[in-house]
Amino acid sequence: MRYARPIGQLRSKVTPSFAVKLALLGGLSVPFASGVAMFIDPINNPVVREVYGTTTERYLGPGIFLVGIASSLMIYVVNHGESDPLRARRKGLLTFLSSVVVGFVLLANFYPFPHTGVFLPMLAYSSLMGFMSLVYHNGIRSTELKVAGASITAKVEGVKLEFELWFRTLILLVTTVVVGGGVVLFRIFEESLVFFQGNLRAAYLLTIGLEIQTLFLIVLVISVAWLMFDKLGQISDVMKELKKDSRDE
Repeated sequence: MRYARPIGQLRSKVTPSFAVKLALLGGLSVPFASGVAMFIDPINNPVVREVYGTTTERYLGPGIFLVGIASSLMIYVVNHGESDPLRARRKGLLTFLSSVVVGFVLLANFYPFPHTGVFLPMLAYSSLMGFMSLVYHNGIRSTELKVAGASITAKVEGVKLEFELWFRTLILLVTTVVVGGGVVLFRIFEESLVFFQGNLRAAYLLTIGLEIQTLFLIVLVISVAWLMFDKLGQISDVMKELKKDSRDE
């Protein structure tokens, strides 16, 4: 047991902070959002030219990863430090805007403008990262209720209400993403066939790219859910302490 505290301190130093993790996700979102335009579109250009009389162009090339680094730095600057409930909304909004600005930069480098295959994934990724920042920095109120000058019954009811709020928000988020993502995944190939007017090879390549983008979206959703489960765990701990205090009385 005497080694528990040093090991815990070492783990806290080695484990990346929330800002580092979110910055890493922000940097990865750039190549994932632009992946279809970067790699799939050029392969399908002959089909696009034949069907629509135009082609998609890319100008930034490998420099897209430099844009990802810039996005990571901005997100890190916004979210570094401990959680700050008073600035949670502002940090969430700034995280969203930092990522969206990068999305607009990407749009300027892909033709035709606006390239929906880049903008829509970037908008979805930015929204989830902004929500992640909001959830992390928005501290629970139950710890304040625990020391408030109110009856145990009132405190317990307040903690229950906060638990239900976080839990219902989590269920709403997961349900929305699962239903929306399920519809998209089941219809990707069909829509790709319509877009390329029945060309199986082009539709198959586009489907692969969109599915990879969707998988990264799922990673972000799991990250949000993980943060919200942590909040629920903290509220549950407060509830246990209140019930213990009520028994002691």
